[in-house]
Amino acid sequence: MKVLLLSNDIYLIKLVTEFTSENGCKFLIFKDYEKPVTVVSNALSSNPNILIVDDDLLKPNTKCILQSIKKVNKKIVLIFFTSNNSVGFGREITHIGVNYYHIKPINKIDFEALLKSFIKLNSIYQEEQ
Repeated sequence: MKVLLLSNDIYLIKLVTEFTSENGCKFLIFKDYEKPVTVVSNALSSNPNILIVDDDLLKPNTKCILQSIKKVNKKIVLIFFTSNNSVGFGREITHIGVNYYHIKPINKIDFEALLKSFIKLNSIYQEEQ
């Protein structure tokens, strides 16, 4: 299982690093935001099963970046974190195909349960193929 994190949030980085090392997952991180096309290219070329996105890194181009990624890789699991508590923004993002939307922060227990459930779903899906 390959997990890609697009974030420079120290707490999210810590959660993902601990989880992936404890659960034998491959882990990639992109902390530097350059151009939207670079982010999309890196995310697609790394071919993760799970993409964890931090809106605080990508804004104001988050929606555009997610649409591009989801258009090319419809099967990717998108987990989305944001500090923006706007209901309108939440509706916009979830319509793109985000599998999980959460307003920061998230505690470690909930985060681990979330990733374990998506890994389990992904492995069931892979077996059916």
